[in-house]
Amino acid sequence: MRIQWKARVDHLLGQAESGGRRPWRKSNEFRDNDFSGADLKHVSFRGGVDLNLQRFPVGGKRFVVQSGEAALSQAWAEVQGWPEDEYKSRAEIVLEGMFDLVRGGQKQLLVEKKRISRKLSEERADGLASIFLRFAQ
Repeated sequence: MRIQWKARVDHLLGQAESGGRRPWRKSNEFRDNDFSGADLKHVSFRGGVDLNLQRFPVGGKRFVVQSGEAALSQAWAEVQGWPEDEYKSRAEIVLEGMFDLVRGGQKQLLVEKKRISRKLSEERADGLASIFLRFAQ
């Protein structure tokens, strides 16, 4: 089914696996959704949703990271080189949540710069964002 989203989308969870709620099927087909005209807030994809089969707003705040695991590994290594302070702890919490998505089967990540840089210094936020941008489509 093709859906075109043009309004604010708040708290959407796109999940490829059924999560046991529907035992008669093992997966959900999540494809051909057009979010390019939507205002996305708190949107997450889990369990192997192919983000290349969706359309998202171009440029700006969000981008699709093609290899979530590789990007997260580099971001984690970067953060481990930071001094032991509140910024490091905050970044680790955000990255651990993203690692959970990858461990759950999500290979690509929809990354929002504001989310990964929340409560970080501008220099550290820019450093993390640049790592994820290297893996973006």
